[in-house]
Amino acid sequence: MGEESAADSDVDSKDYEDGVDFMGREEDVKDTIEAECENVVKKKSRTIRRKCRSSGFDYIRKKKKQKKEDDVDEPFDEKEKKKPPLTVRPSSESMEDIQNEIKSWVVNKGIGETVLHKAARLGYLDISSYCLEKLNCLPSPTDNAGYTPLHEACTRGHLKIAKMLLKYGADVSASARGGIRPLHEAVENGNIELIRLLLSYGADPLLSTYAGQTPLSLVKEDQDNLKEFLLLYLADIQGSPSKSWPFCGVDDFDRETNGYDPLTDIPTSNYEELDMLEVELNDSMLPNLYRFKDEYDYWVLCTDLPTKVRDHVMKCVQDQNPPPYIVRKINKMDFDENVECVMLLQSKYVQKMKSKCPLISLVKYTDKLMSILNIQKLSLSFS
Repeated sequence: MGEESAADSDVDSKDYEDGVDFMGREEDVKDTIEAECENVVKKKSRTIRRKCRSSGFDYIRKKKKQKKEDDVDEPFDEKEKKKPPLTVRPSSESMEDIQNEIKSWVVNKGIGETVLHKAARLGYLDISSYCLEKLNCLPSPTDNAGYTPLHEACTRGHLKIAKMLLKYGADVSASARGGIRPLHEAVENGNIELIRLLLSYGADPLLSTYAGQTPLSLVKEDQDNLKEFLLLYLADIQGSPSKSWPFCGVDDFDRETNGYDPLTDIPTSNYEELDMLEVELNDSMLPNLYRFKDEYDYWVLCTDLPTKVRDHVMKCVQDQNPPPYIVRKINKMDFDENVECVMLLQSKYVQKMKSKCPLISLVKYTDKLMSILNIQKLSLSFS
């Protein structure tokens, strides 16, 4: 009995200790839970305080872009129609249009390019004439590689721009890098009218590049007409016997373009022989002469005169009485209807450009005007 009571007391003491330990653990768990709850409350209170103290700009939400109903329902074709139209170069009918066009260009001055280079390359005849006439640009400026506007015009095949550049005194034999001249560019381009023009202004067909290429060697195999033309020209200037030239004419003789052909009414042999022939000579190109219908006097466009000569003529007309020069102003429409150019190979592009002006001034072609222009008159007798 004594042993059983001792064993029971030991069991009761163990149970009591276990219960005490369990109660202690429960109290520890409750303490940890309460501590965590207090931390959470403190964090929430801190966040709330921060929100209260903030300016409020941090929590402004950006409004989403609302899609327009028109964009959703609009078909794709109508969207394309609303695109802005492409900028088209305006027809240069005035000086302001030409100036605005030049201002919009990007000229690469790092390689020595000028506005005249770019106008000759793009084929803008009006801008080329504006640079030569109004801006007094040199007709043969060179870039860093030695190329002139005449090189550019011959490379692209712009015949009218080449005519105008040569009229203003462009160097027909200007040498670029490698000894390339405008005639070499025209032959490579295959434009026989350009070659004819350059040769008429004194281009040497025997000059070769630094690589030894002559204009004749640059002719392509399929260009038989061009090769024959150069061979006949070389035979003519060298005095070698050759066959007769086939006369094809230039664009001024084209019946479809101009409506006439000056070679149709060739005079017969029954005409009076001339006793004397007058020839006008000058270092530069002679100005185009115009004549009114039913009149025999010759007139010159004021715009065809050099700038200094034109200013001198206008000053004399205003200051002196009677004026030494006769100036006649005519309307554009009357000029087109009643005035004609008497030169055989007239520069029609010059006439068309000048006729764009609302009022055209002409100066009478007299001996005094010829003396200012250094034009000499030579008489040849056949007796």
